[in-house]
Amino acid sequence: MKKYIKNILILSFITLLVISCKKVDFGDANVDPNNPTENLTNALLTNALFVTGGASTAITPGYYVQHYSDIQYTDGSRYGTSEFSYEAFYTGTLHNLERIISLNSNESTKDEVSVYGSNANQIATAKLVKAYTYHQMTDRWGYIPFSQALKSGEFDFPKFDSSASIYNELFNLIDEALAQISTSENGPTGDIIFNGNMDRWKQFGHTLKLIMALRLADVSDEMTSISGINDYAKTKFTEAVSGAISDQVEDILFPYTQDDATDNPWQDRYNGNRAPDFTVSKTLIDFLQNTDRNDPRVSKFADEVENAPGTYVGMEYAVVSPNVDRQDISLLTSNIANKGDAPGYVFTYAQVAFAKAEAVLKGWISGDTSVYYYEGIKASMKQWGVTDVDYDTYITQPAVVWNSSRGLELIAEQKWIALFMQPFEAWAEWRRLDFPTLTPAASPINGTNIPVRYGYSSTINDSNRSELEKAIQAQGLPQLDDLSTKLFWDVK
Repeated sequence: MKKYIKNILILSFITLLVISCKKVDFGDANVDPNNPTENLTNALLTNALFVTGGASTAITPGYYVQHYSDIQYTDGSRYGTSEFSYEAFYTGTLHNLERIISLNSNESTKDEVSVYGSNANQIATAKLVKAYTYHQMTDRWGYIPFSQALKSGEFDFPKFDSSASIYNELFNLIDEALAQISTSENGPTGDIIFNGNMDRWKQFGHTLKLIMALRLADVSDEMTSISGINDYAKTKFTEAVSGAISDQVEDILFPYTQDDATDNPWQDRYNGNRAPDFTVSKTLIDFLQNTDRNDPRVSKFADEVENAPGTYVGMEYAVVSPNVDRQDISLLTSNIANKGDAPGYVFTYAQVAFAKAEAVLKGWISGDTSVYYYEGIKASMKQWGVTDVDYDTYITQPAVVWNSSRGLELIAEQKWIALFMQPFEAWAEWRRLDFPTLTPAASPINGTNIPVRYGYSSTINDSNRSELEKAIQAQGLPQLDDLSTKLFWDVK
């Protein structure tokens, strides 16, 4: 696999841009539109797939849900960034995906590019990654260009579509892709996630659809243009549930390597200028070590304190001047921080199992809520290498045992734990469910509450001001950098 990726990189990573910094907190890959490699759809796909890796290793949303904290530079956990740019999604990932679709659809080029996999499967894969990318974007910013995006010359100043309308179109896009997949034909080359396995791409599509459907669980008709939104969400969920990943061994991972060009960003963060500054937060470690919980995952998420072996101490969250010795704090587990080929978690069965538990509570599917609840916990334990013996002990703890009177809260708490190292999913589900209760930073740089959306960048205001102002008005945002206006599905 590593040799295969490296060969692809010779062609495609000449123009690679992986962004992971304070201003723009996602990974992305760009291909120059004028580069001769543009017709190499395998290279375009490889670059586009880095969007999944970037989402699984981002920093900012991990701050928002208080999974991470800092020892020295605490601006991130104090909401220091109010503007986030999405331009690289359009010029990189989405541009590449549209090019794949076009090359495989056009009669003059489809035969040429079929050497990189069947035309139908290349198109289907590109559509699924496109749906994933737009879903990531609208869940961060809210209104974004969609229907008129990537149509230079026709729409130089694209309108911003509502999140609700984008969700509707993305469901359609996923369904189109799933119908187009042919497991009897060759999958796409350049596929660094599934190596062209179209059965796995079907699982990806169904899992994405299931997660999107659950986001809509509490939305009322008044909040969206989709008529009968609750029945609509239930239908989409039930359509997806049987095809989604169904076991922890089917977790969808981004395959980082030991190569410096494609290693897990956390390794660079721990071996760069700030090393090691990022740490597991006191909020999370105290929650795990609560005497009514005694969660064995604490030793999988964090390293022991150097000055006190056998103990785990989280870093206070968002302290202005911490003045703390690194040897007195539990750093992020070295199995991620110092392991270049540690995978990025895109989708896991743990989150799917908890989604099923919630769906039973809502009457969307049949089954026993507690069974899915415990399945979610066990899947998370297996994901992190916890033994069955420790799992059996854990589920007898008072704060863990299933209690139907506080069922949704228990599901939400366990999901928050299980989504450690899935920062954007953790942030989205915390926004939607509002558990566990988190205390905002005491001295925030922006706003007063934990951010619930990304602010638009000033470059968007400069390049497409008129349409942006319409979007701001439609969302009820008082200012460009407002981080406290909820998205349409964040209703609790």
